[in-house]
Amino acid sequence: MNKVNLKIESLNDIVRILKANIPLFLIITFIVIVSFISSINGEFVSDDLPGLVRLPLTQDLNASFATLDPQRIIYGLTFAIFGLKPAPFHSVSIILHIINVILFFLITYNIYGKKIAAFAAPMYAVHPVVSETVIWISALNYQISTLYLYICIILFLLYKKTSQNKWLIAMYITFAIMSFTFSNYWVLIIPFFIAGLDFFILERNYKLKPLLKSLPLLLVGLAAFLLIRGGSAVTDRVDRLNTPDATPYINRIPYSIYHATELFLYPKNLTIYHEGVILTDQMYAFMIAVSAVVVFSTFILWQKKKTRLIGGMIILIFISLLPVFSPILVAWMVAERYMYVGTGIFVTLVAMFFIFLGKKFKIKELALILTSLLIIIYSGRTIARAQEWKTRKSLWLSAEKRGPYSARAHNNLGDVYGIEKNWEKSIFHFKRAIEIKPDYSEAMHNLANTLMQLGYIEEAKVIFTQSIQVNPDLFQSYHKLGLLEYELGNPELAMQYFIRTLEIEPGYAPAVQSIQALQTLQQRNQ
Repeated sequence: MNKVNLKIESLNDIVRILKANIPLFLIITFIVIVSFISSINGEFVSDDLPGLVRLPLTQDLNASFATLDPQRIIYGLTFAIFGLKPAPFHSVSIILHIINVILFFLITYNIYGKKIAAFAAPMYAVHPVVSETVIWISALNYQISTLYLYICIILFLLYKKTSQNKWLIAMYITFAIMSFTFSNYWVLIIPFFIAGLDFFILERNYKLKPLLKSLPLLLVGLAAFLLIRGGSAVTDRVDRLNTPDATPYINRIPYSIYHATELFLYPKNLTIYHEGVILTDQMYAFMIAVSAVVVFSTFILWQKKKTRLIGGMIILIFISLLPVFSPILVAWMVAERYMYVGTGIFVTLVAMFFIFLGKKFKIKELALILTSLLIIIYSGRTIARAQEWKTRKSLWLSAEKRGPYSARAHNNLGDVYGIEKNWEKSIFHFKRAIEIKPDYSEAMHNLANTLMQLGYIEEAKVIFTQSIQVNPDLFQSYHKLGLLEYELGNPELAMQYFIRTLEIEPGYAPAVQSIQALQTLQQRNQ
């Protein structure tokens, strides 16, 4: 098969195409607003609380700019203009999603033509799998990394069309800026994605020489990772994910392939935690079978010249998920936010299939009809998912519904019910989390803290002690034990716990205040 005939060769072409397709972009904006508008007044949830609401950096605009991190800068600017209200942060996310969809349209137009792009872009805009990335404020980093990816692709395609090195240099500079300022390690997929795009989509042959153009990207990414990011955050994440009970690598692969395939084709079971379901031998065998079919079919499609483009696109989807397939766990096995880029490739395949059906059955408007129906279905599911993201309670209830054996979902529900002072349900869910995961130190801490608030001092003391036996670095439990010992009339032991807290977490304000208060009381009693 011949190389792809790219349609765009200058910035003027881009401007011309953008102007010519304004009606389409208005339609895309409309369906995005309809699908996501209910999320605008949603609460801060999950990682939004420690990573945005409680983070002092958010409220310091100068400090936000000093990080050079685009996510932190957006947070700082949004807070400076609108204050700490969820709606502006959600609105920024929706606007960025629309921008990404328009860039996606340009890329798809350039490679596959206007018709495919016109059908694929609206489907991409409202596919239920992208809802997590758009609705969850803390997932903004995945949108930002995608924005950078799309800009790099556009620059690379201009280079491929014109052979002008200025576009290649512009891509290198863009990626270097991103690599040395942006903290999301998912940007490291960009060199592999660009190489995959060139090899599997644009060239579609076995020549490796063109891949050398992507080598500087990889070197820049590695340099940024080693010199700037230092790997400390990733090291912490690796330590947290690679526990003794972590799923073996060979078992993770079919699980990840199956669930990615399922979510693309039938995005019903959307959840922040893709866990907590009993996996029977029969179900796992089915996952292996589906994964084998996907891998084998992709290989066959790539081998045949007539279908090589389709095979290459499927391979590119898996390249967009590379961290998921790392032998060392650096990411969860499944997460919808990881699939933001891959969803665009998937809907492009769907658009190509609909157009094929229209030609096969000689029905001129069949592709348009099928696309419109699918957009309506996608929008309905996305609207329903937006409702589940509205509050912390609705989010964790949906997670528990789809993953009844998810210890994290139960632990978070315990927190929610604790805030509501529904102590019975709060204690139930904390205990359920521990029952599912007996070494879940955070759930132990939360259960003990709830019992402490209710006045069950001795019971709380036992469970706090168990939590630090499981996790000796859980400094919050040491602090609470100090408070309990003081209540029990053991100030010396209380002081030891407070000091131990600060040894683990220097500067922890509650422990500092407790030591100061205890020292003041001791001085008065002397």
